[in-house]
Formats: sequence, structure tokens, C-alpha cells
Amino acid sequence: MSHRHPKIRPIVIYPFVQPRNIASLELLYSSLAKLAGDDRFQKPVTVINNQTRFRSIKPWVDNDLLDIAFKRATTDVISPVSEVVATWSVDTCALWLRGLGDAFEEAEEERAHHDVFWLIPGDFDFSTPQGKEALDRLPLIPVRVYEAECEVCLGEIQVPINSAKQLIDTYGTYGLLYNRFLAGRRDCAKSLINLVRNSSRSTIRPCARP
Repeated sequence: MSHRHPKIRPIVIYPFVQPRNIASLELLYSSLAKLAGDDRFQKPVTVINNQTRFRSIKPWVDNDLLDIAFKRATTDVISPVSEVVATWSVDTCALWLRGLGDAFEEAEEERAHHDVFWLIPGDFDFSTPQGKEALDRLPLIPVRVYEAECEVCLGEIQVPINSAKQLIDTYGTYGLLYNRFLAGRRDCAKSLINLVRNSSRSTIRPCARP
């Protein structure tokens, strides 16, 4: 049985559509690289959809900008900081499942039952002023769970009404969050969901224990 201290396992989902400008990815992985000296953090894992690769590089796509951007991002920006998992996936949800599943199985093999799984969206624009603010606060999400302040901690950003992200949150994320709570604590979940929905800026919402 392992007696090591718990670890925080960062899991990044690479953008499904290859960005021509990789400044946001450079900022994200530069931030993750700084965590390498923190014993609480495991080496990150980045999940890349093979569809993205084949839609971005030669000879399958005759686009110099995409080819250069993808190869530079994966070779120069990501690989020095993170392990890379390439997989075929029908959607982003399956990518999350692959990344989380691999990390969970690795933790199970190490009997690291108290590790914290930190899911990071790679398609968020961290190069904007709001993005840089969110990036600075991003490690607070897993640390709150690590420090046993809560069992679930969500980072929420403002998104346009009826956008894909808003619809996914409304009919997916919030529903899962609500169902996670026992019937006697769903009033807490409802309050948390309403609080997040009404938020007008980037923030971090700790979730109480179910």
C-alpha cells in the first residue's frame, strides 16, 4: 500500500480546432511548467484528438500556417512540459473521459486513492486580459480540493447566452453537479448552480461536500 502524499494530476484537453496563433497555449504550458517544482503536482497529461492532427498537418492538409502551428505547439510547447496522449474521439467529452480515465487507472495502479484530478480546457483563450487573470487563479481550483476545503471545485467563466459552452453547462455540467448531491443536499447544489449562472466574471466556485 502506498504511503506517499497525494498528488494533483493536471489533464489538458488540446483544442479540437488547431489555432493558428498558439500564444494562449504558450501561456498555459508556461504556467504549468512553473508547477513542476511543486511536489504537490504530477506531470501534466495532454490529450490530443487524432482528427485534429490529421486536419492540421501535411500532406493531409495543404496549409503551411496550420502545419507549423500544430508542430510547434506539440513539439516545442507541450512535449517539454507534458506527456501526450493521442486518441480518436467523436467529441470533446470523450477526450475528457480518455484523459480522466487514464489518470484514474494510473492512480489506481499506484494505490493513490486520494489524488486530485485537475481538468484544464486547452481551447480557452488565456492570452486576453481576462484569460491571464483566469490563468493566474487556475491552480487554486485543485489546491482547494487538495487542502480538503471541498471535494469538487469549479472554475467558471462568462460566456455568451446560447453559445455552445453555455448550453453544455446548462444541460450537462449543472445537471451532473445536481445529480451528484444526495436528495437532502440538493438545495446546496441549486444555490451553487444559480450562483455560477449569475456570475458576470471569471471566478472559482468551491463546492461543499455532498
